Amino acid sequence: MPLGARLVFALAVAGLAVLVAYVATGQVGRAAASVGSVVGGFFGAVTTTHSPSPVPVVVSDAPTLTPPVQPETNEATVEVSGTIPAAIVGKTDFSINLYLTVKGQPPARVLQGVPVPLTPTFTISNVKLLKGTNNFTATLKGPGGESGPSKPIAYVLDQTPPAITVTSPAKDATVNGPVATITGKTQARSALLAHNADNLVNVAGSAAVDGSFTIKVPIAPGPNGITLKATDPAGNSTSVVVSVRRGNGKLTVSLTPSAYRVKVTTAHSGFTLTAVVTDPDGHPLENVSVTFTLSVPGVQPITGTADTDGTGSATFRTAIPKTQLPHNPYTAPATALATSDAFGSAQTQVPITYYR
Repeated sequence: MPLGARLVFALAVAGLAVLVAYVATGQVGRAAASVGSVVGGFFGAVTTTHSPSPVPVVVSDAPTLTPPVQPETNEATVEVSGTIPAAIVGKTDFSINLYLTVKGQPPARVLQGVPVPLTPTFTISNVKLLKGTNNFTATLKGPGGESGPSKPIAYVLDQTPPAITVTSPAKDATVNGPVATITGKTQARSALLAHNADNLVNVAGSAAVDGSFTIKVPIAPGPNGITLKATDPAGNSTSVVVSVRRGNGKLTVSLTPSAYRVKVTTAHSGFTLTAVVTDPDGHPLENVSVTFTLSVPGVQPITGTADTDGTGSATFRTAIPKTQLPHNPYTAPATALATSDAFGSAQTQVPITYYR
């Protein structure tokens, strides 16, 4: 006999015994009530189903978004990528929501219900950008609700080409040297490329954080058309043409003596020759070696050297002894020879008149 049937049979026998006892004493009603209570309590204990304790549902941690290497872009859509917690990978009851915040507006949900991937990393393609700075956050939504937002990442949509202002040289300026120095201003951190169509030289550079730039471009003799292209961090570009002409100007030197007439019957201890050297553009040239030669009748040529200072000047001081003249008066030259590694050499002379 099965165990349950045995228990029921045993209870029935016990109840019958109680009933017989109560009949013998005249308390049949109480006996019936007792038997019903015992049997009912037993069956209630046997048949009652115990419900398990409820398990709390936990909200997931937020995903992590990957910041872009280059936030500035001129593309209207981008890819937003990131990672999700390992415990959520592949779970079909979780999804990703993407939010966008722009200046002066609250966060707006731009995508919802993106399925979580089968790997920790995810990429959402064709996310639209608004003009200016776009701050994105992401959340995970699951059975326990929506997580908090991720740390924001930013994209900057910039579709405006950078402006270029060339401050030097002026249009069609003459440059008396082998290099044209182009200065100006454009968008900060823009990449620069100068291309000289007349000698096929390319020179790269970049704008500073304030947008200023200086770029030196070799030029050919005659007219030169230099195309200067600026490309901003978002990829927009602008080009301008800088037109210059390389002149045939040369190094120049001028010479000034302390006196143009010298009396030879007395000695002179403080005679000076002063040279001024300028570059092909007419600017004073520093650190140029100048050789001075003074021809005095009846005396060996007097020579000396000096370097130009910041004003382009060099001075040679010498004595002139008493001497005899072949005839009276007598004229002989004073000479200055300037030599520059960058611009070659230049020479000039002035006449000095000697008399008795």
